[in-house]
Amino acid sequence: MLDKLSKIGPVINLLLLLLFTVSEPACAADPAELAGIEEAVGYYIEGGQTGDLEALRKAFHPSARLQFVRGGVYQEWSLEDYLGRKTPGKRSDHRARVLALDFAGTSATVKLELDYGSFKFVDYMSLLKMDGRWWIVNKIFYRTEG
Repeated sequence: MLDKLSKIGPVINLLLLLLFTVSEPACAADPAELAGIEEAVGYYIEGGQTGDLEALRKAFHPSARLQFVRGGVYQEWSLEDYLGRKTPGKRSDHRARVLALDFAGTSATVKLELDYGSFKFVDYMSLLKMDGRWWIVNKIFYRTEG
């Protein structure tokens, strides 16, 4: 486990931050569930920072949807559409910060800020626990300059 974590150093800071930003009732409910949510979000961040499409596949449920508004027009991508826009192996220098995390039972939400320097994304992710693990099933996001 430590060997894997050493390869994704930037993710470690995010996961530690998760421990301090999660609401008290959720954290008290079941630390094992929090670890599963952290794992799914960690795969998402790792894949985004390293261009590892397989890590992204581990984060998202195969039927996940990504939704956003561009130029005032609603857009929706399937997971395959999203992955098709990624360049495998292309590193991305951005900082990820968890702004909020909440869960109850088999449902969770995570709000992330991805800071690229000249612009930021705010991601709102819905996760569900299925087949014994947590999956991102929906992501809506917004891009802001600065």
